[in-house]
Amino acid sequence: METENKIKINKAQLPGFISLAKETLKVYKDKWNVLVPLFLMFPIILIILSFAIFATKLISPSAFFLNIIINTATLFIMFLVMSWIHLSIIITAKERYNNIGLIKVLKKAKSKVFAFFWTVALCSITIIGGLIFFGLLGLIFVSPLNLNLDSSIIVITSMGISSFIGIIIAIWVFGAGIIAATEDKRGIAALAQSREYVRGYFFKIFFLMVMGLLLFFSFTLITEAISNNLIKLVANLIIIPIPTIFSYLIFEKLKLIKGNLPEPTTGQKNFFLISAGVGVITIFWVIIISTRSIPDINIDQLKYQIETGQELPRLPM
Repeated sequence: METENKIKINKAQLPGFISLAKETLKVYKDKWNVLVPLFLMFPIILIILSFAIFATKLISPSAFFLNIIINTATLFIMFLVMSWIHLSIIITAKERYNNIGLIKVLKKAKSKVFAFFWTVALCSITIIGGLIFFGLLGLIFVSPLNLNLDSSIIVITSMGISSFIGIIIAIWVFGAGIIAATEDKRGIAALAQSREYVRGYFFKIFFLMVMGLLLFFSFTLITEAISNNLIKLVANLIIIPIPTIFSYLIFEKLKLIKGNLPEPTTGQKNFFLISAGVGVITIFWVIIISTRSIPDINIDQLKYQIETGQELPRLPM
């Protein structure tokens, strides 16, 4: 039966948007008892973390650097929690034909949280690296052509080139997080493997992803019409799993078509290594430039402002 299904999918290639949208909503309907609690957990955890920060400031209000460390750690924990929740959605979609409950899903996801978090973070860094690298290339090639173009047109052209490349990279790596969640690959290997699955299906996947986003935004328009803010918040949280399920189903169909691909070669990984390296350098460069652009402020004055909530006195000119 599985072989027959695979042959059928091979002939049909990727399903159409309507078919995938219906399957997405069916998965949600069948597994709502797992999916709804997953995202309702997030604001509860957020409230607990907020109370922890507030309690720390009450106990030790003058511990300036301790507060910075705790705030940074809290932000990191929030990202990990979000990764855990998204990972749990992917596992729920994968195990949709099995009788699997919320606790079992969370336990299955726990062992892969860091691999998933690292892979998704690397996707973002790689996209940033591609945007910057090809944006600069655009400036380098367009500027010397003496086309008598206004500088704003040159910048817009460069931004257009980098955005185009950013979209391409985003489609290439769309399955990287799913690979990290469902297979024993992570990081650059997951990104390179995702690109190999996308190869030959780029435009169809691009179309499906755009339509999937439109489906999600149509649900957000409905929730925005709700007048009660609390109900609106709950409704917005409840619809968040939809794009994740939709993306997983696209990847699942791709994997049925292509089967298990071999390990990515060094050459296939190199592009993502270079792009990720450019992304990391860019992030550090932005941090350094931002830090240097801030005027020197006495640390005692800064501590006073944070701890008391009062405005810093103006620095002498």
